[in-house]
Amino acid sequence: MQTHAIRHRIPARHARPAGRGLRRSHVGRPTLISVVYGCYAAFLSHDSGGSGTRALVTGVVAGAALLVLWLAVARLLPAGVLREVRSAVCGALAGSAFGVLADLSGATLGKSVVLGLVVAAAVAVATNYRLYGRVP
Repeated sequence: MQTHAIRHRIPARHARPAGRGLRRSHVGRPTLISVVYGCYAAFLSHDSGGSGTRALVTGVVAGAALLVLWLAVARLLPAGVLREVRSAVCGALAGSAFGVLADLSGATLGKSVVLGLVVAAAVAVATNYRLYGRVP
């Protein structure tokens, strides 16, 4: 944005700083998905016999944890990281989130782990394929 300011003779005080932060548009989608995830986790917790308060707390904690982890990955993982590493991190986040939902649904621990690993592998492959297409 500095070159835009220089080219159009905009004073420097109006130019954007060159910081690496999250823009508001990059927070909306993860927030919405985390809210839906938390509501579904609360539904599964209540459906498996938990009280209403326990289900509410489970949903809020699950949604907040997903949002914090998602934003931390988006903020702390630099853009220059290898696409394989970025794919593995995204796969691990998605797989663990799916494994938690599988566990809340009443599946056995082994089944939850296997489903989480399958989802993690699928997301890692899909993310790697998507990032591979963006490389110049």
